[in-house]
Amino acid sequence: VAWSGAVLAHWAAGLPLSMESLVGMIAASGVVVNDSLVLLDYIRQHGDEDTSVEHLISAACIARFRPILLAFLTNFAGFLPTLLETSQQAQFLIPMTLSLSAGLLIGMAASLILTPVCYAILGNSRAPNR
Repeated sequence: VAWSGAVLAHWAAGLPLSMESLVGMIAASGVVVNDSLVLLDYIRQHGDEDTSVEHLISAACIARFRPILLAFLTNFAGFLPTLLETSQQAQFLIPMTLSLSAGLLIGMAASLILTPVCYAILGNSRAPNR
């Protein structure tokens, strides 16, 4: 999901994909996977036999929203000066920071929407291991 956000951002900015872009995509993937794992771990730790899957997902998204949002915002705030840089020396870093920024943005949405939806589908089809 982070890679698709990076590719779309490169297309929108008119930049070609480069090796630096791929490094940014890999880094964004790590953050997105971590966000999703922390969300799923919260569901696993707080679930018990009489708690519905919908309630667990809702509580996990509410509890993990702020950390996931802050991870994106702090990274984006750090990348913004490089994205806006116009000097010749910094031009090779722009594809990497664009990949990271867009990947984290789309990944944040996926962590808070796609991961819970997939868990709800799988949680309703089989009993969770507890």
